[in-house]
Amino acid sequence: MEQIERELRYRWQNLWNRTGAKEDPYEQLINLYSDPGRYYHTLTHIKSCLDEFQNVRQDAENPAAVEFAIWFHDAIYDTNTSDSEEKSAKFAKDILERAKLPQELVNEVERLVILTKTHNPSEDIDEQLMTDIDLSILGSDENAYKQYKEGIRREYSHVPTYLFRKGRNRILKGFLDRLDNGRLFQTPYFRVKNEAKSRINLSEEIKELEAMKVAVYAGSFDPPTNGHLYIIERANNLFDNLVVAIGQNPDKRSGRFPVEDRLEMLREMISTMPRVDVISYPTQYLIHFAKSIDAR
Repeated sequence: MEQIERELRYRWQNLWNRTGAKEDPYEQLINLYSDPGRYYHTLTHIKSCLDEFQNVRQDAENPAAVEFAIWFHDAIYDTNTSDSEEKSAKFAKDILERAKLPQELVNEVERLVILTKTHNPSEDIDEQLMTDIDLSILGSDENAYKQYKEGIRREYSHVPTYLFRKGRNRILKGFLDRLDNGRLFQTPYFRVKNEAKSRINLSEEIKELEAMKVAVYAGSFDPPTNGHLYIIERANNLFDNLVVAIGQNPDKRSGRFPVEDRLEMLREMISTMPRVDVISYPTQYLIHFAKSIDAR
């Protein structure tokens, strides 16, 4: 990591010094990308994007804008919200305006950062390069792609596995559909470099997600007991994801312990079992709930 930071500092200083701006925000950026909750959207990701840009820099209409956008595009990253790109764009705008950079450049950086929310560029070459660079990880080698998908899962560790699986599967299928229609990578360089391997990576991850064995262990757990724990431990070894679920029936009295207390006791019980999720579900037949989370 020290080697990466030294290289990034050199690159940033070259970029920043060319602008003639003061109040260098480098340390602020480094601190944001070094947040302990990040596992993929880190300085390593920024370095990879800058490396990719070096191969196509000559194609950019405004290379300084693209380079600044790479640096700022994940500056704000919060998996609990859906507006990280907008916040990153505002952060970039505030920094660059305070440095008194040309407004045209500031506006272009802001636009390119926001674009990484959808990765759906126009015919503008800088937009196309920015999205192709950010999506290049999809066409990486097996080891890098494995680190990427594991990093994303860790960044969303607060999301139950059954929900993450459904959401991730939807995103990957969207990428694969765009790839099938020739719309995932926009520029010739990145099409040649990434399309074939992206198809393999996306298809294999989708297959992994759809092959996951998901089970539901439902009950009142009022309160959770060592007997429950024994079953959970055994099931944890048999399934990729075990959903421990408390059904709620408004027509029955709440029980000895409130549902929230039982959920908390269960979560403490399974705290060392990352493949186990604890939830409550509204009144419905268990089979319908199991179907809704794609239990199998």
